[in-house]
Amino acid sequence: MQDKQQKRTLIKTIYIADGFVSSWTQITELMKKLTLLDLIKVDSYSITSKYLQIVNCVIREIQKGTVLIDDPMPSINELSNELDVARDTVERGYRHLKNLGIIQAVPRQGYFIKSN
Repeated sequence: MQDKQQKRTLIKTIYIADGFVSSWTQITELMKKLTLLDLIKVDSYSITSKYLQIVNCVIREIQKGTVLIDDPMPSINELSNELDVARDTVERGYRHLKNLGIIQAVPRQGYFIKSN
């Protein structure tokens, strides 16, 4: 997991350092292309349970405006692999977000940020 984060950071740094990104606007656009998969982090040493860390990350990104209404959530399998947590942990987090009215499930399409 740490290795994946380092690779992403390195790739972003290379793009910026090699002149692929020449203005602040381009950097901002590049940051907007980050998905929730890139933004959700879990600290295995935290006192907060992992599923609540997922919930808190999603809520925080919505409040910051990084994630918008109708944005797709990562699939359960994708997120569990990326975070190196059990699939049940991600399902529990998504269930909690759904109960809070933050996300909605669309059959055969996945989970999306719900409009309130």
